[in-house]
Amino acid sequence: MRVLSIGEIDRMAPSLLENGKAIREGDAITLNADQIGIDKILGSGKTTLKMNITARSFSAQAKSKIEAMGGKALVI
Repeated sequence: MRVLSIGEIDRMAPSLLENGKAIREGDAITLNADQIGIDKILGSGKTTLKMNITARSFSAQAKSKIEAMGGKALVI
């Protein structure tokens, strides 16, 4: 299982937007983790952006951090 922390995704967001792997929808960044080869999102790191992320699974901490910023953690 390929994993990545929410903090890493937060730091990668500008380049993900730039190369078309994420899109901006209003005030949120929308990302499908499958498109960057990730199965599960973990909760370590700082979250500064509102993100709507679709992934196979999320840790409870990752889901909580995403939702605390007004985003959505969607399981596929």
